[in-house]
Amino acid sequence: MLHIIKSPSGLTDAINLIQPDDAILLVEDAVYALFRQSSSLIGLKDQKDRCWVLQEDLVARGLVDLVNVDAQLTDFKGFVCLTEQHTQSITWD
Repeated sequence: MLHIIKSPSGLTDAINLIQPDDAILLVEDAVYALFRQSSSLIGLKDQKDRCWVLQEDLVARGLVDLVNVDAQLTDFKGFVCLTEQHTQSITWD
């Protein structure tokens, strides 16, 4: 399952339902979760191989130069590839 997270509250809602084989993609305002020490993302930081962040959303928010991400950067083409690799996806607002 691919969890497409669009906001910090969406991450909070999803975090307890994410399974070990699931992938996480942070988009839109969810990219701010990378900067919050109290974020639900802290529990996933050791699982960088299954967590992505949409680079265009970091750029749009002026965060691309500030981030030392514990996630993999991807672009829209990578976003499409993630949806192709996972037969199911869910979007969290």
